[in-house]
Amino acid sequence: MSDSWNQPPPPDPYGQQPSYGYGGARRTEGLAVASLVLGIAGFVVCPLICSVLAIIFGQQAKNKIRQDPSLQGAGMAQAGFVLGIISLALGIILLIVVIIAAASNNSSSSSLGIVAQLAAAA
Repeated sequence: MSDSWNQPPPPDPYGQQPSYGYGGARRTEGLAVASLVLGIAGFVVCPLICSVLAIIFGQQAKNKIRQDPSLQGAGMAQAGFVLGIISLALGIILLIVVIIAAASNNSSSSSLGIVAQLAAAA
């Protein structure tokens, strides 16, 4: 009876799992996270400023990740870059529509009403 208690556990049928130490840890580039957040904020908050910053930060993050293999976040940087371009294009289109709508009306009071309506719809 005492033999069964003192036996070592059976070996793992799948073999020994690799151990991950602190030396192999990869860290996420902060500019990639900022690019993604600003790319999303470009759709919600202010399309022109946030989108330009998302494009700039995304490009800088992609360059840093390419140079340093210990960094990760290339997907976030690319997503922020693409979201920045899309929201910048939509913001410019919206701005052009607002300017055309304001210019097409003769009275200044009615053009301000349309600008307010278009801004509220966006």
